[in-house]
Amino acid sequence: MSQRTIGMYCPSACATFLCHLYNTMAKACSLLKVAAVSTGILCFVCFYHSLYNGVSLKFPTVLSKGPAPPRTHPTSKFIQPSLPKCDPVGPKIAASSSLSELFIKTTRILWNKDTRKLGPIVRDYWMNLIRRNRGSLEQALDDLFRVVPGRDVFAEWRKRGCLRCAVVGNSKNMLGSGYGSSIDANDVVFRMNRCPTEGYEKDVGSKTTFHVVYPASAHAYQPGGRLFLVPFKVPDLQWLTSAFTSNVTYKIPYDTYRRRPPASVDANASQVVILHPDLMYETKIGTHGRTRSYPSTGVMILFASLHLCDEVSVYGFGFGSHGEFGHYYNKSAGNPHTSHDTNVETQLRERLEKENIIRVYKGRYPE
Repeated sequence: MSQRTIGMYCPSACATFLCHLYNTMAKACSLLKVAAVSTGILCFVCFYHSLYNGVSLKFPTVLSKGPAPPRTHPTSKFIQPSLPKCDPVGPKIAASSSLSELFIKTTRILWNKDTRKLGPIVRDYWMNLIRRNRGSLEQALDDLFRVVPGRDVFAEWRKRGCLRCAVVGNSKNMLGSGYGSSIDANDVVFRMNRCPTEGYEKDVGSKTTFHVVYPASAHAYQPGGRLFLVPFKVPDLQWLTSAFTSNVTYKIPYDTYRRRPPASVDANASQVVILHPDLMYETKIGTHGRTRSYPSTGVMILFASLHLCDEVSVYGFGFGSHGEFGHYYNKSAGNPHTSHDTNVETQLRERLEKENIIRVYKGRYPE
């Protein structure tokens, strides 16, 4: 029925008002129809244009409540797209009946203001580790943490993504290995004691995140990596403090060292980290039991990395094919440290490798 026809049937005032209202609404509906059709045509054109130009359109949804969820795309520099999905060592160790007992969940890895207090068992072990251990531990720690904060950078780094670490030893089997690029691809690279990289980049890489030393081996420290101290006695803590400041109230007993440590080191005190005696004790019990031998620096850092990192790769450990001992940076063969049980440490690495907890790169031994 048309508008004109309806108007013919409105003789009364009320009917006239109703007819006028109807006519107005009809005109409004006509305008809305035109707007709807125009909007539809415009949306179709925009959609076709977006497809043609490869642009992704995002339309709001009326069903969502609250803010949009955060993006899950990794932006951390620690994520390596070329590597497989992260395979953390923690769950695998916990699931291993033969290895879970070696790792103590409450073990503290780094020594700083928050972890300075030692339990009675660990304190007794550490204070008697070296016979020439003398001096006040409390005073040494007070002085040390005024200069070296020893903050845990790993807690921050692990939040950024899968933290892949390389523990790089100094075995002669690194020569000719070609592991350099593989080592440098890791997020964190640990190197121990004397570990020159210049001239050996193809085999040992050039990246150093942490240079692990004890005072007598600090002569070999190379600027560029963070200094990582393994302390065996109170004078080691005193030495570290004195290496960064002359404001000390005691005389360092240098007679407790077979080789006198350097008076200073070219390192950043704010980036120095210190291995905790808890970890040293855990490594001792897990490898050498209650024998008089104590773990090597290399195996202690291996234990530490299993606590601190998501994935761990090991390079440059072990002997040659004929049982020879030596370092990649010199030609002469050396002798293994008599205080370490190398057979026990080798067996531990083999167990960790067998259970797919670490990757071991055995290198080669030139004839």
